[in-house]
Parts: sequence; structure tokens; C-alpha cells
Amino acid sequence: MQVKDLTIDQFKALIQEVVEDTLQDLLLDPDIGKTLRPNVCDRLTQIRQQRTTGQLVVHSLAEVEARLDLHEQ
Repeated sequence: MQVKDLTIDQFKALIQEVVEDTLQDLLLDPDIGKTLRPNVCDRLTQIRQQRTTGQLVVHSLAEVEARLDLHEQ
């Protein structure tokens, strides 16, 4: 069967399937099912704790640019 032989509904269904497949391929997490090394987990836990206690402050891009005197030209 060729595209020219499809009804409008069949063509729409084909396009929808192609779009869904493409989006799924693009958005699928390539790291799914993998585990982090223990030292990475420990570091992430440490960062989370520092952020919640205020020991680690996250700055916005604008704040960093201003601090480093970087200006978009």
C-alpha cells in the first residue's frame, strides 16, 4: 500500500504514529535502569543537605554574570 492509497483517517493515524514514535525516541531517558556509583549518590545527598541548611547557595545565571561583570553584547 502506498501513501496515495490511504484514506485521510489512515494518513492521520500514520502521521500520529510517526510523531509519537519520534517523540518517544527523543524524550526517552538513556540512563533508565542504570544506577549511580555510591560516591555520586553520597555527593548528591551532601549537596541536597547543604542546600536545605543554607550552606550551599545556588545563584542564577544573571547573578553570576553580574558578579563576574559579564554582559551580553
